[in-house]
Amino acid sequence: MKSWLAARNVFSEAVLAIAARPGRSIITAVGTLVGVGALTASIGIATTTGAQADRQFQSLANTLVTVTAPADSSGQLALPLESEERLDSLHGVKAAELQFQVSIGKAGVTALPPDADESRSTNVGVIAASPGIFDVSGAQFASGAGFSHLDNDRHLRVAVLGSVAATTLGLGQQSADSTVNIDGVPFLVMGVLSNVTNQSGLLNDAIIPVSVALEIWGPPVSGASVTIATQSNATSAVAHEAPLMLNPQLPKSLLVIGGSGTLNIQAQVGQDFSGLIRLIGGIALVIGFLGIGAITLLSVIERTSEIGLRRALGARRSIIGCQFVCESAILGFSGGVAGTIIAICVVLAIAQAHQQLAVFPIGVLFIAPLVGMLVGMLAGAYPSLRAARLEPVEALRR
Repeated sequence: MKSWLAARNVFSEAVLAIAARPGRSIITAVGTLVGVGALTASIGIATTTGAQADRQFQSLANTLVTVTAPADSSGQLALPLESEERLDSLHGVKAAELQFQVSIGKAGVTALPPDADESRSTNVGVIAASPGIFDVSGAQFASGAGFSHLDNDRHLRVAVLGSVAATTLGLGQQSADSTVNIDGVPFLVMGVLSNVTNQSGLLNDAIIPVSVALEIWGPPVSGASVTIATQSNATSAVAHEAPLMLNPQLPKSLLVIGGSGTLNIQAQVGQDFSGLIRLIGGIALVIGFLGIGAITLLSVIERTSEIGLRRALGARRSIIGCQFVCESAILGFSGGVAGTIIAICVVLAIAQAHQQLAVFPIGVLFIAPLVGMLVGMLAGAYPSLRAARLEPVEALRR
């Protein structure tokens, strides 16, 4: 009974001391508010972004397989020209495409005549691809259309521009049937992409038939890749069979990303991102810890006379120490609650701005205020010990 009364008295004294100095109490609590709020918000942002990334990775893992081959030292294309046709025969394949980066000269890509004194841009990339690229990437056209297998077989010098590439060249998205020069060679623009479901980098490039690229610039120096759109239940089987179809002699020389490979990348990216975000939140929490400790210590120094008087009137060291620990704990808990509420609002606002579903681990919402209280108690431990050790006579002299 006596211990319960003593604890109640310590708590009452702590509350009265906090109320007597509202300005300093608020400043002290803000340290925990910032720390706990930053940590909680970082966990919420990491969880929300991670859930969004999981859905995107899962979608890729369920529908896309990419097979990459390094550059061939013999000067030949690293993958067969008929890769698309070979893969289309596999069960579960919806579409496939062969592509590689074209290494063009300094003339770059321009919408002006080859003999013009200046060009609008030489920074537009050039991708050589089979016609299946438009099905695999889920291409949508602002104008015109993509090139066909017949265009590829006839080595027609045609191109499809991404929306960004068209804008960069000064042509706009309604520029089908215009002409661009790639390394000084004229190409008829058959269409302009407005958007793609995946491979968003295509919007920055000019896409030309594989046959034309090999005819003018030869095999790529950086290797080639095949991307396969599959049915959701066939990804693993296609990922296993595709290398055998593309290179029966050395299937293990090809790098396959899809199914479990994509999910492994997903896990690694998720771990790295979550670790970084939590590190930032942890640093903020340490800053809050130091802030509470410094302000509580300052409070002890300013209240030295009060402590000496209470000690002279018979207050035990343990009671004095417990009061300061209790003050720090209350302020830490209050800052933790406020920080958690603010963090929830921040995460909801960010998720809404990016049209995402906010995801919050429910346990964090209850643990965060307790973390704030623990931080407050730990931060107030040294100042409380210092207050408890003050001798009455020495304290009253100050």
